Amino acid sequence: GAANRIITERGLADMPLFLLGSCGDINPYLSCGEQKDETVSDLIGKQYVDDLEKGITAGGKKLNSTELSGVLHTYEFPTVAMSVNDLEKEAEEWHNFANTHENPMAVAFYENFVNRLQEMIILAKQGKEMRSFHDLQILRIGPASIYFIPGEFFIEPGMELLEKSPAEFSFAATVSNGN
Repeated sequence: GAANRIITERGLADMPLFLLGSCGDINPYLSCGEQKDETVSDLIGKQYVDDLEKGITAGGKKLNSTELSGVLHTYEFPTVAMSVNDLEKEAEEWHNFANTHENPMAVAFYENFVNRLQEMIILAKQGKEMRSFHDLQILRIGPASIYFIPGEFFIEPGMELLEKSPAEFSFAATVSNGN
């Protein structure tokens, strides 16, 4: 949201599309939570847009194409089956681990993970299906392909995906499709 707003405010695009790329190690809540003068999203958004402007100034290409195509498939992702007891033990271990930290933001981060485990425990006790299904999507705009991947996707598989792409310009967009 912040990056798109800043792009629009600076007149770089009327309708920007922000893509979170492959990394898997970015957590602005932990890394920028001490900032007092700007909101974390504004600070990070400004950094992204500054880099974008540098790229445009250095002769970056603007893609103008009306050729569009796309595909969307739902796949079952691998999961590890765990009993309610296993989930409860895991939640307790993470809760204890969280309480070993002095940094309140680290505690909050790990407690958030404990909350997700507790939600899974409730669902498991209700007999809910715990298999994981996610949408994978490819959007082609002229010579560019955008691969939309749920969750955080790490650099190595992201680079492998982009290297195998037949498109002239390839992008991996993570934390997508409702995840």
